[in-house]
Amino acid sequence: MGIVNRETFCQCTAKETKPLVSADGYQWMMLDMQGKRQEVAALEAKMSEADRMDMAKAALTVLGKFMAAAR
Repeated sequence: MGIVNRETFCQCTAKETKPLVSADGYQWMMLDMQGKRQEVAALEAKMSEADRMDMAKAALTVLGKFMAAAR
């Protein structure tokens, strides 16, 4: 198992997650990866609960794929 740098991880995560979330969810994820906490908080405040749940599901799905690939 090799070490993956942050940029590679973020690019792969973005690719894997995009079809799983809304446009706001995708933008939220991109801002979060860039460390833009204020923008993330503002966007999250306007997102529906369903969008936030979809983000959590997508994050778990992608994390599961990465963990399975690392084995």
